[in-house]
Amino acid sequence: MRACTVSLSSVQNVGGYYLGGPCTGDYRQILASYDGLLCIRIDQSVYIWNPFLKTHSKILALTDFRTCYYGFGYDSRRDDYKLIKLERIRCRDTTETEVYSLRSRSWTKLDNFPNGYKHNLKFTSAFVNGSVHWLAINLFLKPNPFVLFSFDLLDNKYREMILPEFWPVSRYVVDVKLCVLRGMLCVLVYWNFCLVLWAMKDYYSDQKSWTKILDIRFDLVFDEYCTAVDIKPFYMYENGEVLMGVSSKHGTELLICKDNSVLFREIIFGNPYLIHYAFVHVESLISPLRVENREEFIP
Repeated sequence: MRACTVSLSSVQNVGGYYLGGPCTGDYRQILASYDGLLCIRIDQSVYIWNPFLKTHSKILALTDFRTCYYGFGYDSRRDDYKLIKLERIRCRDTTETEVYSLRSRSWTKLDNFPNGYKHNLKFTSAFVNGSVHWLAINLFLKPNPFVLFSFDLLDNKYREMILPEFWPVSRYVVDVKLCVLRGMLCVLVYWNFCLVLWAMKDYYSDQKSWTKILDIRFDLVFDEYCTAVDIKPFYMYENGEVLMGVSSKHGTELLICKDNSVLFREIIFGNPYLIHYAFVHVESLISPLRVENREEFIP
């Protein structure tokens, strides 16, 4: 596994180095990341790993990755990091929820996933304000079948949230995904060569809390972006500029965008599919081994 280092003050300063891993394996995939901890799959096992401290904890259960989707976050009431697994049970057309506690090293199974949703593999999770968020599809909703829902790590309850109104502008939506920028829950939509990014500035408020921060026509900027494989926002600067990764026919590129413009463009890898596996990681001194040994405290 490799890491790409980017200086936020000078994006031209891009480097890479071998990150290693908690163990060897043929297949590696980062499932989620928070507080400097990576939830990483290696072959058929899952680890909570801090690459800066080079410490890890192996999760005690194997799983079927073909039908599972994950989220990772922090339970502030119990001072505990938790992995949430959604497993699609196709024979029953239901989704089961399991929560893994790093402190107790145990799974808790819940039967409270909202009815009527079908989770889609390309939709990543986002942890904001004590809750893990996913995008789902509700086939009974028309014309926009997308639904935003959250799972609260404090009370283990699901809640449905309001999305910005993006569907009426085009019925040919190519990609919709979640991300977190400067502590705000964001939704990215890419369709008809257009990219729009919304940020929720007033959490759990009404639809007016969504603010459009990017609205870019890629076909007017770069023709090759009309066949973009993947787009991921990574960081938002204080002045509103957004650092993004984009797959094009040239490979994996970094962009800096603001409002309706692309301000900077740099190719960093020749492989265009690497952006699919990219995660933002901030170094920390949190050890998964120390979390396991803490005594539980609930105020």
